[in-house]
Amino acid sequence: MRRLKVLQLLPALESGGVERSTLEIAAALVAAGHEALVVSAGGRLVPALEAAGARHVQLDTGRKSPATLLKAGALRRLMERERPDILHVRSRLPAWVALLALRGIRPAERPRLVTTVHGLNSPSRYSRVMTRGERVVCVSGTVRDYVLEQYPETDPSKLRVIPRGIDPAAFPRVPAPDRAARAWAAGLF
Repeated sequence: MRRLKVLQLLPALESGGVERSTLEIAAALVAAGHEALVVSAGGRLVPALEAAGARHVQLDTGRKSPATLLKAGALRRLMERERPDILHVRSRLPAWVALLALRGIRPAERPRLVTTVHGLNSPSRYSRVMTRGERVVCVSGTVRDYVLEQYPETDPSKLRVIPRGIDPAAFPRVPAPDRAARAWAAGLF
């Protein structure tokens, strides 16, 4: 088996479905003997990522400002140094930064580009960037259908549906009352 290096790019590692999915993919890659690298502005989930055996590099490519596009040079240098096999982009602004960074890398040395469409973002040129991957992961059939409806020029053969769900073990069936939260809420009324 060839060992792969996968670089996942997202705004931050605070909380949410994109972030949880990033951690799950990183852990699965490491468990399978591959190398997982995550680039983000950081956040409270970085320790969990590193505990799973992945590496984190702090680079803020998610701040909603035109100046963020200037981070393309730093991302390009990181990719030239790390030489990932796959660049997996999980958000729109980081995707634009990634496209600019990839332009400065010789085609034979560029990583393969994968994007994940996590939701039904408003159709626009800005959002269309998520259809530019060689493979486009859609988190549901609904998202896949939406991508094809809103961006009919997208080649359906490059779309892959990988459903995103929840871990039922994280939500026990037995009530687990939080006495501190009840006391705090009672103080409000």
